[in-house]
Amino acid sequence: MKRLSTLLLLLLGALAVFWPAQQAVSQDTLVVPWSADGINPAIDTLRTIILGDTLANGTRANLNRVYKLQKGGLYWLANRIENSQNGATFPLRIVGEPAGTTFMENPPLIQMHAAAGQTNPDSRMFTGLADVTFKNLYITGRDDDGDQNNNYQFITMTANNSTFLIENCVIEQSNFAPIAYTGNGNKIFYYNNKFRNL
Repeated sequence: MKRLSTLLLLLLGALAVFWPAQQAVSQDTLVVPWSADGINPAIDTLRTIILGDTLANGTRANLNRVYKLQKGGLYWLANRIENSQNGATFPLRIVGEPAGTTFMENPPLIQMHAAAGQTNPDSRMFTGLADVTFKNLYITGRDDDGDQNNNYQFITMTANNSTFLIENCVIEQSNFAPIAYTGNGNKIFYYNNKFRNL
């Protein structure tokens, strides 16, 4: 009986130590929906959520934030995403749910789309002004009507002394290089990506 009591006390102690850590990890992750009805993509949802993730005083709500995109989701961007707000940069981490085996479980797709009343979307998706992580994403340079007229270097990292990690992504459809690095002193890591149809 004494062993059982000791074992229970150790188990409770372990839970007390690890339970807050588990909750902290979950609070760092913010799931970004791609659609209100699960059928029709919403334009600039990802951008709106990233830029709106602030406190009342305008500072970032969580510098450890991970924006989690849903597998099978179609994320349309009419305007570029830059990881700078109110004159301060912040790390940008966009991670897709791991893909499944069916068509509806593809990696989340990020694609340009013209805003309402416009004929062309922005020619760039992302400008990296500080650390950037992309993981488990499908990023295409073709906009929603299949055009890729101005879509070259649609991801441009301009930061200096930053870290860029791109892992397990499919990046395709560009008239030139899809990603450009224009800063100095950066650490750039690519793992298990596919670049195609360039």
